[in-house]
Parts: sequence; C-alpha cells; structure tokens
Amino acid sequence: MSEEIKNEVTGSISLEQQVLDLKKQNEDMVKMIKSLSEKTDKSQNQEAAEKNLLQKTREETKLKSERDHESRKLEAGASYVTSFDSWLSDHEKILSNASELKSYKETVDKAKFDSLLDKANELRKGTISSMFGLRENMDLLTPTQRKKIEEYLNFSEEKQRKESEEYFECVDSVVNIKKLQNKAVEALKAKQTGGIEHTDAIKRHNQKFFAMASRLLKTSSK
Repeated sequence: MSEEIKNEVTGSISLEQQVLDLKKQNEDMVKMIKSLSEKTDKSQNQEAAEKNLLQKTREETKLKSERDHESRKLEAGASYVTSFDSWLSDHEKILSNASELKSYKETVDKAKFDSLLDKANELRKGTISSMFGLRENMDLLTPTQRKKIEEYLNFSEEKQRKESEEYFECVDSVVNIKKLQNKAVEALKAKQTGGIEHTDAIKRHNQKFFAMASRLLKTSSK
C-alpha cells in the first residue's frame, strides 16, 4: 500500500473517530443535562412537598388553637352560668342592683339557648348593662375602663353578647373595689366603737388601711 493511500485511510479513521468522540460527548452532555434536570425536578418537588407540609402543619396548629379557644370559652361559659347565683348571693349586700340582676337571671333561665355559652353571653351582657347603667359603678372605673365600657354599651345587642366575656373584667374590677369599700366601712365602724386591743404592729397596719379606705370612700362619693 502506498504512503498516500495509508494517509487517506488513516485520515478517514481519524475523522471517523472524531465523529464518534463528538457523538459520545453529546450523549454524555445529554445525560448530564438530563441528570441535572432530574435533580432540579427532585429538589423542586421536595421543596414543594416541604412547603405543603409546613402549610398543612400551620393550618392544623391554627385549627387546634381555635378548637382549644372555643373549648375554653365553652368551659368558662358553663362555669359562669352555674356559679352566677352563688356569686350574686355573695355580693348581694354590696350591689345596689342585686335585685335587678336576680330578676334578670330568672328571665334568662326561662329562655331557650343553643348552648350554655349563648346563655352565659346573654347573662354577662345583662349584668354589664345593669352594672354600668348606674353612675356609682361607672365612677369606680379607671378612665381607660370607662372608655371601654362606653364603647361596649354602644355596640349592637348581638355584638354585646359576643364580646361580653372580654368586657366583663370591668364588672369584676368594680365588685372588688366595692368589697374593699365595704370592708373599710366595717373597719371604720369597729374603730369608732372601740373594739379589741391590738398590738402596735396591728395598729400601724390598721392606720395605713384606714387611710387608704378613707381615700377610697371619698373618691367613690364624688
């Protein structure tokens, strides 16, 4: 075989090899791209799955929180309804609207409600309205509480029922002040009529208490 023919054959083989090499490189490139694409899809799918799981967890947590909140409201409502009579009896002497509250409770007892929570909301609404329909009770509120109650009394009846638990703390506040005032009056009466001999420590304590009680009484009488 001549040298020229050998070169042609060799060149042909070399060109063919180059084509094969390029083809293999292309195939490798396609495989690499496909692999990267699969990894990207897998990563995206995993990320989407994680987002879905996070969203589902948040929704379940929110739902549980709402159920717990509703359960707490139901328990609080049932407790309020069942303890109302004893609460009123305990504070009958210090509440000038006690008879009105008692009558209102009798009316509520005769009515029908879908749940104890609805009954509790109606009873709280009536109690708040009765308590703060009296100037003497409004005067015992702080400026912030007074503003809050004035806002409440302007609500629709339906909203008053719905928001009654939140605003009932103002009733508790007034009752506590009235209890302290009543205690102060009794203590002052006992002091004026003599009473039992006390140690110096008790006398000092009483002096502070009497001073505080006098201030409260003066404030409530304004």
